[in-house]
Amino acid sequence: MEDSRHFPDYPFDSHYLDLEAGRMHYVDEGDGPAVLFLHGNPTWSFYYRHCVSGLKRHYRCIAPDLLGFGLSDHPEVADFGYTPAEHAATIDSLIDATGVDRYVLVVHEWGGPIGLDCATRAPARLRAIVAMNSWFWPVSTERRFRRSAYGGAGVGRGVFSTALNLPIESMFTRHRRSHVSEEVMEAYRKVQEDPKGREGIRIFKRELVRASRWLQAVRDRQPRISSRPAMLLWGGDDHLFGPDELRTWEALFQDSRTLRFEEAGHFVCEDLGTEIVPHLEGFLGGIDRR
Repeated sequence: MEDSRHFPDYPFDSHYLDLEAGRMHYVDEGDGPAVLFLHGNPTWSFYYRHCVSGLKRHYRCIAPDLLGFGLSDHPEVADFGYTPAEHAATIDSLIDATGVDRYVLVVHEWGGPIGLDCATRAPARLRAIVAMNSWFWPVSTERRFRRSAYGGAGVGRGVFSTALNLPIESMFTRHRRSHVSEEVMEAYRKVQEDPKGREGIRIFKRELVRASRWLQAVRDRQPRISSRPAMLLWGGDDHLFGPDELRTWEALFQDSRTLRFEEAGHFVCEDLGTEIVPHLEGFLGGIDRR
């Protein structure tokens, strides 16, 4: 397993949680109110490196790698199915293991429904939420989501895509952004070198459609947390999560604030880099003053 300090701008100690299906790697930096960062597909905690570095002076920043991603174990499907419900159960275990009573949730993409599943089942723990180009409701009727899910169907195109590591190789060009260094690209490639360890990426694509019933359950519980402060940091140049998804977030959270970045695409943290930190600091500071 790679040492975490071999990656650029990622000078964090590695922590591990032993789960039945394998070891989960996570970053746990700083002291103060807890902030839990949940990544999407096909990223890992490296995606939040600038956020953690910028906030750890005043906050406890916890950023896990979901099983099958980053420096966590990549178990076989027979041992872990990689469904969002299973991922949410591992995050429940992490929250308990780290002793976090209350937290602010920061999510991107699949981190949204996974994080909200956890939060809506234990709403007293959630202080606030920051969402970046994400969702938490069924999208199987939307053509663009069905098209994306087709790439993870498990046969034909899905197997071909997995074998060539296309989700990693095309992650920025596919989402209209390509302004990342080769060093950063290598950080995403390095943790997905083994073709046998890419099932998590493939299954996440498939679950866009197949997890509709689970997503509906998350959406049905969302009113339990609808009064929590929410900040929406939205990349405006994203072909998958666009204005409709943003408006849904705004409608469902009573106390929401939106910052839309037209120059950013799907991977908001990579496109904005350190520029995202002051926005998070301002939002978190406002919550603390409450």
